[in-house]
Amino acid sequence: MVYQIDDATAVASLPALPTDNIGTPGFFTGGSTSGGAPTRVRYWWLNMVQEELRNIVLAADLTPDKTNNAQVLAAITSLIASGAGLGKSQGGNGYQILPGGTILQWGVALSGTGGVASVQFPIAFPNQCLGLHAGESEADGGWGSGNPT
Repeated sequence: MVYQIDDATAVASLPALPTDNIGTPGFFTGGSTSGGAPTRVRYWWLNMVQEELRNIVLAADLTPDKTNNAQVLAAITSLIASGAGLGKSQGGNGYQILPGGTILQWGVALSGTGGVASVQFPIAFPNQCLGLHAGESEADGGWGSGNPT
């Protein structure tokens, strides 16, 4: 469930974060047997968590729904499947940037007499091209006579 709180005490705008340093960043505790106080969960921290989760759902073009407890999973699955955040152009001359930065590129070019053609990749490789595969065919879809690929 990723939904902004709709309690009667909620406010319409996100309150500003406190400017004082309340404590050192750390982890929650339930208190200690020696009398240490449990961690106090503050409104501004809850707002940060709420908005982080809500933004994942909105980035996947889903509508927040307080009856759906699987929205963040659905949003992440959708964003990964769509390649969100990864560059891509899937035209005749296109590319896909994979997680980790590997770039796959492809292109199509027509050659003239002599069978020479030049393909312009859509984006520059940042370091080097690690491999290339070329193929050929005639206009009618048959392989070029005597020209192995």
